[in-house]
Amino acid sequence: MRAQVAIPSSGYSNGCAVGTLASLAHKIPVAAYHMLSRGVGYRDLGEAYLDQIDQTRTAANLERRLERLGYVVTIQEKEADLPTAQSAA
Repeated sequence: MRAQVAIPSSGYSNGCAVGTLASLAHKIPVAAYHMLSRGVGYRDLGEAYLDQIDQTRTAANLERRLERLGYVVTIQEKEADLPTAQSAA
């Protein structure tokens, strides 16, 4: 009997575990190179990092997903937060 190992897909391969492992194997030395060349330690950017750097694309993708579910979506910029009487006190 052969043991099977479940390997999570990165979403960038064609479903092949070898492609997933290769992409991970590439990212680790690249990260190490940048940390060593710049003399900095590892810093986790967080799960929302990519959403924050490209907010326009993220908003468009979310709008498209909601429209596929049957919603009518209108995106509007949030107004700047004005100080209220409670926050000024």
